[in-house]
Amino acid sequence: MIRTTINYFQTHETRMQYDKFRAENLPTGSGVIESSVRRIVNLRLKGSSISWRPENAEAILYLRCQIKGGRWVPFVKSVLTQWASDMTISLRQAYQVRDDIATAVLASHPPQYVSAGRQEAVIWARQALEVGKALILDTETTGLDATDEVIQVGIIDLDGNVFLNTLVRPTVPVAPEARSVHGITDEVLADAPHFSDLYDTLAGLLVNRCVLAYNADFDHRLLEQTCAKYGLPPFEVAEWGCVMERYADFWGERSQAGHHKPQSLAVACDQQGIDVDGHHEAVKDCQLTLELIKAMAVADEDEG
Repeated sequence: MIRTTINYFQTHETRMQYDKFRAENLPTGSGVIESSVRRIVNLRLKGSSISWRPENAEAILYLRCQIKGGRWVPFVKSVLTQWASDMTISLRQAYQVRDDIATAVLASHPPQYVSAGRQEAVIWARQALEVGKALILDTETTGLDATDEVIQVGIIDLDGNVFLNTLVRPTVPVAPEARSVHGITDEVLADAPHFSDLYDTLAGLLVNRCVLAYNADFDHRLLEQTCAKYGLPPFEVAEWGCVMERYADFWGERSQAGHHKPQSLAVACDQQGIDVDGHHEAVKDCQLTLELIKAMAVADEDEG
């Protein structure tokens, strides 16, 4: 609370020149603003043949404030993102409302261009959530090299249900660089099951399923090389889908080579206003990936 108050005064310092305002006989209290607001409300909502219910008047005034304050598009995004997270309202309804709003309110602000990659990413996210058969997987590892292994596996479905959340005891130590990222130590892993003990469980979950991951190539490679260390066959996954590549198309930032630039999971979540507390824990990263898919699904295809 104290930090918030200090930040407020620092941010609005230039607006608090009260000595100067008093010297020019300008009001410094809120009364003038409150009176003006009340006057405007009366003019807009009271008059001949005008009748508003209080709850409807409050709602329309709130919406008008969003438009006049230049916050309409972020406001609509926040509403639709919340609806997408609320399983009592179907995504199909959210899409219809989004389209109605875009047509009725935003038609006067057409985009300068339409990104085909963004369109495809939005459509892909919507289809993934509507079908709902894919699994989201994330791993933490001993490192990044060809000799490294999986030390944590998280798997959830597209409803957010956790199917697997387990540590894995490796045959090699955790590299210091990897430990500094995910915080998992050799001591923590000492009592965890070996990968071979978890193989059947993983194989049963992944068999013939579409598996989504943020940087799928990495998770796929680390699972395969961990299987190889134990002399086990690779998992029979129907398809690997990379959410990082889809989000790169959605975000549209170009690299020097002209390709869509991949964003880290933390950066992508920050761009979409998703809290990343707990990042680099397997199930948490699965949940963040799901939130990114939802954010893409409710976005405007032509806003780029």
